[in-house]
Amino acid sequence: MVQPRRRLSGWALGVLLLLTPAAFADNADLKRARELFQQHDYRAAQELLLKIQEANLNDDEKAERAQLLQIIPKAIDASQRAAREKVEADTAYNAGKWNEASRLYESIVANEFAPPELRSAARQRLDELSKRQQFAVAAQPSGPVRNQQPSGGQPMQQMQPVSSPPATPGAAPQRRELPPPTQGPGGQPMT
Repeated sequence: MVQPRRRLSGWALGVLLLLTPAAFADNADLKRARELFQQHDYRAAQELLLKIQEANLNDDEKAERAQLLQIIPKAIDASQRAAREKVEADTAYNAGKWNEASRLYESIVANEFAPPELRSAARQRLDELSKRQQFAVAAQPSGPVRNQQPSGGQPMQQMQPVSSPPATPGAAPQRRELPPPTQGPGGQPMT
């Protein structure tokens, strides 16, 4: 999965370098296609580029048009993938599947062709997940709970019920005597 991202990053860098104003010619349709691409409206940019007649372009404009037409299908696919991942991530988030949601949100944030609003929403959810994780870690006990003894140093006796249910309906419950307490207030032994 790393290689496709690197390829997309390489393509995007190449397109951005080509689209700098100094390298950009005066063709209005080509300029508008570039703006649409930068606004993440890849389909509209593609439609406009396909309508531009190459005969009306100089060599630099032809090269730029060809580069854009080559990257736009990848951008469309990546943008659609981001939209699908957002739906899947939200579903996982709402189901409490934090790891899956986090993985999908991270993928959206890393997707340079994802619309800005999707990337922003994914960043926000990642922040929420990070806070949840911090709270979960802070709420964990610092040591084992089962083996701890009360402050008096003596283990607590297991509690027993004061009475047991009647053996037969209507019979009075049998009472058991509990052992006397061995500790007083503050854990002091009672004598």
